[in-house]
Amino acid sequence: MNVSDPNNRRKRLTRTIPRSPAGLIQTAERIIPHFIPSRIELFWKDKQTFQNEVRQLKQDYQEHIRTNKSSFPIKGQLQVLDSEINSKLRYVKTYLIEKFGRKGYLKVYANFGIHKRYGWYFMPRERNKRQASLGAMVTALEAHDFTTQRYGLSYWVDLQERHEQLLRLSIDESIQKTTVIPSFESRLQEVRKVLLAIYALLEIQFPNTYKEIAKDWGFYGAST
Repeated sequence: MNVSDPNNRRKRLTRTIPRSPAGLIQTAERIIPHFIPSRIELFWKDKQTFQNEVRQLKQDYQEHIRTNKSSFPIKGQLQVLDSEINSKLRYVKTYLIEKFGRKGYLKVYANFGIHKRYGWYFMPRERNKRQASLGAMVTALEAHDFTTQRYGLSYWVDLQERHEQLLRLSIDESIQKTTVIPSFESRLQEVRKVLLAIYALLEIQFPNTYKEIAKDWGFYGAST
């Protein structure tokens, strides 16, 4: 056994400790029943504390999976709404041609939140600007009495309110991710650090049989 080669040892540990959150948690759950009654001790991590950390980490991870499965991500909802806005904008353009004529409709586009870019007229893609354009659309539709059309005032009021709500949720989601995800990742790394330490102690204390022991404990990559 060549324990002096740090590169070989690093590769071996990488194979032994899973990188995925699910794999890491499952490995920790297999190790804990062997680790707790054993004589192996970590001076910087109490065994019961480690068990509680893994249990809480598993609950948080399962909740994260349930949340992602049960709700369509805000970004995806905004993209669906964008498609609806873009497709229905053509009806408003038709209304404007009918009201202002072929020579006048372009002059009022900006009042309705429609702007020219690269030779095309549409609402801005940037979120805050799009929300402002939707507000302009609602104001202009009301001012010019587009209240009875199928895609008139009431329809665009609904689009504006939905976009505003999703925009607010996306901001809240971004703030939450900047605080929750780093915390989750740091706890994953803490569990990984404990597992690496346990494996290293097995290797030191049982130099001739550590692979077999580690595999029995649940380090399934230990024999490779």
